[in-house]
Amino acid sequence: MRMPVMAGAAFTAVTPMILIAGEYGIQAVYGSMLAAARVRAARRLSVRAGGASSSRRW
Repeated sequence: MRMPVMAGAAFTAVTPMILIAGEYGIQAVYGSMLAAARVRAARRLSVRAGGASSSRRW
């Protein structure tokens, strides 16, 4: 069974998303969400690979 992909946002992030979408289009909002997810995943992998001491860098 496949689960749908859902993008949730806290209410504090909604206003900037609306402003960005108004100026650059909804594609910019989705693209920035994807880019942020990749950066977060890379950071998590680097912290796991380096151990607990490397988490202080972030």
